[in-house]
Amino acid sequence: MTTTRTSILSVLYILFLCLGIATNASAQATEEVLYTFTGGTDGGWPQAGLAFDNQGNLYGTTNSFGPNGYGTVFQLTPSGGGWTKTTIHGFCVDAPACRDGAYPLAGVTVDAAGNLYGTTSYGGGPQSWGVVYQLSPSAGTWDFTRIRNFSHADSYPSAKVTLDRAGRLFGTTLGNPVAGGLGTVFELVPNQNGGWNHRTLHDFQGQGGPITAVAIDRAHNLYGMNDSGPDEGLFQVSPNRDGTWTLKTIAHLFGSGDLILDAAGNLYGTASGVVFKLTHTTSAWIQTVLYTFGPNDGGNHSGLTSDAAGNLYGTSGNGGLAGCANAYGCGLVFKLTPAQNGWIFSILYKFTGGVDGGNPVGGVVVDNAGNLYGATNYGGLPGGCLVFGCGVVYKITP
Repeated sequence: MTTTRTSILSVLYILFLCLGIATNASAQATEEVLYTFTGGTDGGWPQAGLAFDNQGNLYGTTNSFGPNGYGTVFQLTPSGGGWTKTTIHGFCVDAPACRDGAYPLAGVTVDAAGNLYGTTSYGGGPQSWGVVYQLSPSAGTWDFTRIRNFSHADSYPSAKVTLDRAGRLFGTTLGNPVAGGLGTVFELVPNQNGGWNHRTLHDFQGQGGPITAVAIDRAHNLYGMNDSGPDEGLFQVSPNRDGTWTLKTIAHLFGSGDLILDAAGNLYGTASGVVFKLTHTTSAWIQTVLYTFGPNDGGNHSGLTSDAAGNLYGTSGNGGLAGCANAYGCGLVFKLTPAQNGWIFSILYKFTGGVDGGNPVGGVVVDNAGNLYGATNYGGLPGGCLVFGCGVVYKITP
């Protein structure tokens, strides 16, 4: 895999600007643990970010444990100044087939009606290649529907799905090289019979599978990242008038964090050790480096979240304070603030790997008051989940 950050398009030129960044290396915010996982029926090892619904409830997934041992979807409801945690689905209700899925790596997407949509990396039937699912609230319980089960080359979804205004779902699969495929970009459209129609928009045969969810702009172009093959990097998949879709690589950037779009159609993300912005002109995408991560800023950076003021937030899965399961540090939450001469980078919180959690790999979400919420993969109760703890859900108050 090449790490050269240049475009393969002759018309694309790349502008790197190191914009007078001031780094604040000390933690300034306060952290509150909203829930600590035990590794029992409540689940453990969350690996994804959280999502809010319109009522202020938080939703997320755990990769493992739970009622059936294969991961969960959970809800956190604000209650009396605290939060009440409920497991709303435990995956693999019919082991060993696990037709409802198993081991969710991604978080959930919430629609206006409060329905949840997500993916699991395994399960779906005897072949165990992953599913897309829907959870719908119903009289105090949740109804589970398997929307799609994957097989053969089109398999192993590991990123969350993206919902458009028409109610269509878009996502990616990593693929199975043994079965002859290296991932896809797909679409799921609700039909009149109450089901969903699946269509592959692009097949990465021999090219390398996507590792992120897709972002959608106003023209319905899709953006994501893949990390191997001749078209590795940040890609755009665009609809054509005849109903087909065309892929092109717009920048050679490599990372595992989802992309975000602003109102002007600019793309933001973390990749190749930087926070970047891509601006589209009539003939090219122009890349600007907003921040280059230093040796104390950690690695395994999440995708970004923005607030109403245009600040950017993210997490480093390691770095910060020494310790935790990976020996490279327990992770941190960072902020990038737009300023007149560039962007100001600051570390809001460094995890200790103790009761406050460790290794925040899924990024954060922001509420209307500017508080940040996320989950850590380790930490919490000592001695649980291979000694390092089963993870926590946290709130950061700047």
